[in-house]
Amino acid sequence: MKKNVGTKDANIRTLVAAALILGVFFFVENPYIQIVCAIISAVLAGTAFLRTCPVYHYMHKNTLTGGLPTLNVPGQTPLNIEEPTSSAEPKEPVA
Repeated sequence: MKKNVGTKDANIRTLVAAALILGVFFFVENPYIQIVCAIISAVLAGTAFLRTCPVYHYMHKNTLTGGLPTLNVPGQTPLNIEEPTSSAEPKEPVA
C-alpha cells in the first residue's frame, strides 16, 4: 500500500496514541475500556509508524502531499488544481 500519511498527521497520531496509553494506565479502571483504548492506540501508532492508513486509501486522501485527493480513476484525467493567475499589468497604488 502506498504511503499516504504526512509528518504532521503522523505526529498527531503518535501523540494521541501515547495519551490513550497513559490514560489506560493511570485513569481508566474498566478493563473493557482499557482494551478498546489499547487497540485504538495500537492502530494509531501503527499507521503513524508505517505511514499508511487504509481509511485514507479508500477515501482517496493523502496528507503526505498536502492533503489533496489522489484520484486515479481509469478513463479520466487526473485532478489538476492550479493557482489563480494575476493579470499581466501591475496594479497602480490608489492615491
